[in-house]
Amino acid sequence: MGGVGKTHLSIVTAVELLNLGVTVEYWPEVAFLAACREYTMSDSAFKVPPGRSGQVLIIDDLGKSKTSEFVAQVLYETLEMRVSNGLGLVITSNHSPEEAARRMVADPANADAVRSRLEAGHVLELQGFDRRRGSR
Repeated sequence: MGGVGKTHLSIVTAVELLNLGVTVEYWPEVAFLAACREYTMSDSAFKVPPGRSGQVLIIDDLGKSKTSEFVAQVLYETLEMRVSNGLGLVITSNHSPEEAARRMVADPANADAVRSRLEAGHVLELQGFDRRRGSR
């Protein structure tokens, strides 16, 4: 559901973590994927890929991008690396983990692998009215 405050809460979470000395990477999904694409096209072997430097990675608005092989690969690799290394991950989305995975990963088996990693932590569903529209 849009406009209920997911982005606001993710930013507040990032600020609180930073105040505690935790390193945080914050990315809107579209910017994250653009940075990953730029990284893969770069010739520098010394740069750290997006999503790998913070103790906590926050991706805002997962599920906005169109499905592509690149999107599926980046999403799976990022989730797998963070989950398998016990690193923090906060994701906001207007979609359930299952629907977000299905929207971003065309292959059903790979979508299921992404879904299981999205569900590896706590899933919170925010409900309320769209504050941007002022509707109730």
